[in-house]
Amino acid sequence: MEEGLAVSPELKASYESMQNIMKSLKDHDKDGTVDYLYNTQNLSRQMKEIFRTFKKNLEVILNASETGYSNGPVEGMNRMIKQIQRTAFGFRNYHHMISRIKLRQMKTKPDKKQS
Repeated sequence: MEEGLAVSPELKASYESMQNIMKSLKDHDKDGTVDYLYNTQNLSRQMKEIFRTFKKNLEVILNASETGYSNGPVEGMNRMIKQIQRTAFGFRNYHHMISRIKLRQMKTKPDKKQS
């Protein structure tokens, strides 16, 4: 990987800057995130454009990094419902579809007694 980054100092600066931002977001370090966003020396044009977008949405990004909440479970449920609809090619009865979703949901939930 170092060989690829050694090709261009602009590429190396962009890569390191993005890695630093990702690490500071993971560590919930708001000050570090802001510092890395506003240090745009030697970055590529595309990375500067990405950082401009981040700066425009800075408040939302910092709030999201502050909490441990995720919309992953909701997205997983939406994906499961769409998959059921695709494989069933439409249900004649709406209640049959809801029953299928609930049955599938019961299969995917972990058993509380075992854990």
